Amino acid sequence: MRERIFLASLLIGSSLCLHAQGAANLADGLCGLKGYLSDATFEVLLPSTSEPVVYHLTLESDAAPSDTLAPCDYLIRWQAESAAADPVEGFSAYYDGNHYRFRNNRLQEYHFDAGPEPFMPLGPGSQLTNGVQSTAQFVDLLPQYIGRHIQRMIADTSYIFTFHPDTLINRKPSVVIDGVKRGSGYDLQRFMYVFDKTTGMPVMSEFENSPESISEQIVTVTYAGRSELEPVEISEDGLMAKWPEVFELYRESSFRSENLVNTPLPAFACQTLDSSTRYTHNLGEGFGSPVILVFLDPTVATSAETVAAIRDAVDMAPMDISVIWAFNSNHTEGIRDIVGQLRPGEQALTSANSLVRGCGITMFPTTVLADRTSKVKDVIPGFNKDTSLVVLQRAMLLDKSNN
Repeated sequence: MRERIFLASLLIGSSLCLHAQGAANLADGLCGLKGYLSDATFEVLLPSTSEPVVYHLTLESDAAPSDTLAPCDYLIRWQAESAAADPVEGFSAYYDGNHYRFRNNRLQEYHFDAGPEPFMPLGPGSQLTNGVQSTAQFVDLLPQYIGRHIQRMIADTSYIFTFHPDTLINRKPSVVIDGVKRGSGYDLQRFMYVFDKTTGMPVMSEFENSPESISEQIVTVTYAGRSELEPVEISEDGLMAKWPEVFELYRESSFRSENLVNTPLPAFACQTLDSSTRYTHNLGEGFGSPVILVFLDPTVATSAETVAAIRDAVDMAPMDISVIWAFNSNHTEGIRDIVGQLRPGEQALTSANSLVRGCGITMFPTTVLADRTSKVKDVIPGFNKDTSLVVLQRAMLLDKSNN
């Protein structure tokens, strides 16, 4: 097992005063960083395992001072260390209101111009406080995101930390921030950031989540300095030039959801949430009532609000309406948190990726309305405060079209 490093044992005699201004200056420098390209190793050690899970990363980013959605443009290339002949790998990228993430032979993309909801924070106090661009895997390891996190720590009294402006780590001059995040009288997290004294760049970080509990998790990140890989232009053209086969084989936007209107709902067979059976629909097969098919991504902050809005619309409708919640994920706990107890007339589908592709869904949530003959009559992208009313109004027209 790798030796754990905690600053408390390394910096005996260091000042315990909080140098808030020094931490703020460090954060400002990280947030404004331009032209960053570095390799890194990410390790997660769980109580149930004797060896850590290891990922090898290449982190590329550039400052985006006029972008209100993210502190930087970025490209994160990752590869899971595995004994398999073909290692698991993927990437995430963001620039100018456009986000892409590829893993498990699946390319997801979100575009602010097509629908801003996936990029919006849910609200204060929520666990899902960021949009898709800031919840991508490993995004919090980028210097600009570390800088933003330090800024938030300074303003958040649940963080108790010390800024060490000049110390030695492994005999190298370093700047260190270490401390704890507390809640309800307990240490929720212990953390340490180490930066190069000369450049201000991150050298390593270590987080102990849920310390001294059965769910304790230790995350260690070691930065290797500038990568030997060539930088990739952070744009759609740049990503397509780097991974042409990904965009050719796995892009889900070759068929757009708008083209569904007045066409039969595609055939599909998907696993249901609460049983071992699959929900199957054959092409041209009718339904007993109009159907609202809602495509959801558990990582999108507005998913639960969308479920509540659709249910409000169904409750207000004067006729029976069936609802199918189609999730692009197999994370059953996250799905259950969003849909709660299924109601009569509802189905929840997991890993509905073939249906997502068949309907040309490129943003989440998207609501599709089909009549009793299974013909698609309307497509409603995104979520807003009027979603419930809009769905109700269009469902009423849908019912009349069957009379």
